[in-house]
Amino acid sequence: MGRVPDSSRPLPERATAFVPRAEGRHSETRKTVLVVARPSLANLVSLCLVHCGCAVAVVHTVAAARAQASAGHAASIVDVDLEEGTGLGLLEGARACARIALVHPRGIWSSFEAFARGADQVVAVPFTPDELVIRLRELLRRFGQALPLTRSQGLEGLEISLDERVVVGSRTIALSPALNSLLYFVCANRESALTLEQLRESVWGFGALTTRQTIERTVAQLGRLIAARPAIPGG
Repeated sequence: MGRVPDSSRPLPERATAFVPRAEGRHSETRKTVLVVARPSLANLVSLCLVHCGCAVAVVHTVAAARAQASAGHAASIVDVDLEEGTGLGLLEGARACARIALVHPRGIWSSFEAFARGADQVVAVPFTPDELVIRLRELLRRFGQALPLTRSQGLEGLEISLDERVVVGSRTIALSPALNSLLYFVCANRESALTLEQLRESVWGFGALTTRQTIERTVAQLGRLIAARPAIPGG
């Protein structure tokens, strides 16, 4: 699998190719999706899109996204709150590809405003991995483009899945939606130190029940499950 962009590095002004390796082979030409979001969220989206067999072009600024306008992407996934809300403007203008807007319940722009500016589909953050994959595949189907689907993928000794389970060694462990979303977010950002606010926004949201204790307890629970995997011979 390609290296996930590291949020500790300076943000690039041009797209960086993220070409994931999923299980199996897809006979169709690999389609490229442009992801426009801050690093931790872009990493999560990119990992989810492995299940569609997509190549992903990742940018973190509105200017870099505009420079990609004529690159022939199959779809773009845009965080409309990027750069104090200027990301919304990326949904406007001549339609070059299918457009998905990422909106935040406590954010600057609503789903209504995203649709009004030109979004074909809206996904609220936080989302579960299967929701994003299903919405992208269905949107591109409407545009006459088919995407493959791989429900599971191997990643550094684990097998993660849209079906809310993880394979650790010889064991298959069922996960709750929150645990599975947390697993994807942590795996996608495994080279970065995540903050409580990043976890709250991208995995739980800002509901009244999302306390620091809830997040810490769930992180510890996931850590115990993953730490139980057997040592890799020779590792």
